[in-house]
Amino acid sequence: MSTTIRLTAEKGPIGIRILSSDLEDVVEGLEKIGEAGLRDIGREVGEGCTISATIRIAVEITHMIRATQPAD
Repeated sequence: MSTTIRLTAEKGPIGIRILSSDLEDVVEGLEKIGEAGLRDIGREVGEGCTISATIRIAVEITHMIRATQPAD
């Protein structure tokens, strides 16, 4: 599994302010779990992430998870 995080921020008079956080997880070679199950796993992971829990109060967070097949 790999995760890419894209933060959107702006620099203001008192410092840098994070505006949003977009997470994308890619799971390679996952079997026997459908799209709905994958979304449930993504939601649980997002809820359990300590960084997301810390910034969720003030920042919009999106989370997308998808599965791919391993490269041959």
